[in-house]
Amino acid sequence: MCRAGIPETPALGATGPYSISTTSKVLAEPEDFTGTPLRAGSALHTIALENLGATPVTLPGPQAYEALSRKTIDGIIIAISDWPSYSIQELLRHSIVDLSIGHWESYLAISDEAWDRMSEENQQVFDQTAREIALFNANKWNENGVKVQEESATNDGGSFVSINDLSQAMQDHIADAGRQTWVDWIEKTEAAGHPARATAQLYAELIQAEGGALPDGVAEYLAD
Repeated sequence: MCRAGIPETPALGATGPYSISTTSKVLAEPEDFTGTPLRAGSALHTIALENLGATPVTLPGPQAYEALSRKTIDGIIIAISDWPSYSIQELLRHSIVDLSIGHWESYLAISDEAWDRMSEENQQVFDQTAREIALFNANKWNENGVKVQEESATNDGGSFVSINDLSQAMQDHIADAGRQTWVDWIEKTEAAGHPARATAQLYAELIQAEGGALPDGVAEYLAD
């Protein structure tokens, strides 16, 4: 739950981390990304795929099945738990997992005016309920992701390779793309007149406060 512009509680639940999944092409080395058409669901993913050397194809999730089946795209960035929602579990065979490439999150928002009309007791109820739902939904997404992965591996021959088990060259390539994506997003968004650097600095602080780590070089870039 959040007031307009002012977060009151966490989001209503996030999926597990996105993975990079393909139908037939195995992405094992940096050059395997070159020119490979992969679905990007956001401007940020478009930047990330460009930095990886792939060809980003922007399209909504519901169009993924047709694009994958027609081989318009070779793969997709998406949470594994979302595969059944788009019936793409029967098409995807190879996935790189344990990436830090985003999540899908949902949230509630309420205007300051509406929030202020509520009693303090009702505000507390909304706050507590949103926090409980956030944890419930996040746990359910994680459970769904594990289930889909197990079913794919057992029934469809799906492979799920941790980024930590790829070659050092591939790990470095993906890490470099991640660092550059921070830089590119900040600079493009700042150029459009938005406070991207301040936003990224706050996001970095929150990541580190929760025990997370930033890509190499990002902290130094933000400190400049």
